Amino acid sequence: RVARELHDTLLSGMAGITMRLDAATIRASGPLGLDASEIAEVRTLARTTLLEARDAVTAMRKSADDLVPFWDQLADAARRTFAGTEVDVRVEREGTPRAYPGDVEAEVVRIATEALVNARKHSACRSVVVRWVHERRGLRVSVTDDGTGFDQRDASRNGHWGLQGMHERAAAIGATLTINSDARRGTDVVVSIPAPRQ
Repeated sequence: RVARELHDTLLSGMAGITMRLDAATIRASGPLGLDASEIAEVRTLARTTLLEARDAVTAMRKSADDLVPFWDQLADAARRTFAGTEVDVRVEREGTPRAYPGDVEAEVVRIATEALVNARKHSACRSVVVRWVHERRGLRVSVTDDGTGFDQRDASRNGHWGLQGMHERAAAIGATLTINSDARRGTDVVVSIPAPRQ
């Protein structure tokens, strides 16, 4: 679990910071120089990464009663991931909420957040929809983007551990993870969790 948390917070965040710094370095050597707003963006990303890492550590120490409501966590993750972009982010929910154990909710939020981060970093999407649907048989959470899809086999072979971590998180809570991706239609990540036993 610690390895997954490191990947989803520190490693993912540092990768984003490195990409921004690389781009800023190239622009700094050009005729226009470096814009102060670029430095501010990198600083904001670094702060966000630190907060997410701190939140991850805190979540591992908290009891279920201390956690922020499930829906609020998902909505906040979507807004925070695409803050400062022009991507149209929608969050939708249906059905009557049921209470799930805190560890189940935490893992679902992590899976959804990883899907959101991947969409921002790799898909060049214009819109993202997060759906939270309570059905009789359980809960379904999906993250759908309209960007460029990917080959899951290539991602695994190239050492990108995010997908493996998502599958491990789903398996740990008895959920089913389905990922459909197409170069022309984007990516759809769906987590299905059985209804909690009474």
